[in-house]
Amino acid sequence: MTRYAQGMTPLEHVRLADHCTRGVGGPARYFVEAHDESAVLAAFEWARARRVPLHVLGGGSNLVVADEGVDGLVVKIALRGVDTREADGAVELTAAAGEPWDELVRRSVDRGWAGLECLSGIPGLVGATPMQNVGAYGQEVSDTVSVVRALDPSTGRIVAFGNRECRFTYRDSLFRSGGPDRYVGRAASDIRGRSARAGGHGRGRHRGRPAQVPFRTAPRLCRARDQYRRALEHVEQVAGA
Repeated sequence: MTRYAQGMTPLEHVRLADHCTRGVGGPARYFVEAHDESAVLAAFEWARARRVPLHVLGGGSNLVVADEGVDGLVVKIALRGVDTREADGAVELTAAAGEPWDELVRRSVDRGWAGLECLSGIPGLVGATPMQNVGAYGQEVSDTVSVVRALDPSTGRIVAFGNRECRFTYRDSLFRSGGPDRYVGRAASDIRGRSARAGGHGRGRHRGRPAQVPFRTAPRLCRARDQYRRALEHVEQVAGA
């Protein structure tokens, strides 16, 4: 057992309904929230040393937990933090895996950064988005993501993947189908992507580059985001009728 795992004390019999958006589900035999990379690594080592199954929990959306609960260690990803810097006429964002995705979209839109506005209203955390290359209304995460950092449990190291290395396709990626047991995409320490300023003169969309918008046709991003959200709410109402 390493020095990381020695200092970790998971909680026991924690009700997972409190950590899922649907509010249903039994308890986790063991449970811990990981607020930094060392905590994520400690959880893997703790589970491996005891031969306990390990399960990663993000925002708890699109997830139904059985009433009997989960036998093993559930690690809730709670890494937070967003950094921004300007580079090559665009804005580079680095977001921790535990950041709420829709808050990141809102922050980008409020600052007039194009590239994520169509992805408003998608539940979950930043670290889950590359798993299935989430998308809506013609935009996908792969259009702006440049680097994904994920934990490799077999080596205990954080590995960085460039956009092409992520092998993004429609609602799929390396982290979902190419090696789901090798790399823990939802335990990614951060996602780095690039958004264009809405008034920039673009060169067109290309994976890993900002989706820049010509000045004269730049959309009013807040209005576009609100329209997409209203459309999503309408679909949900119809589905629930």
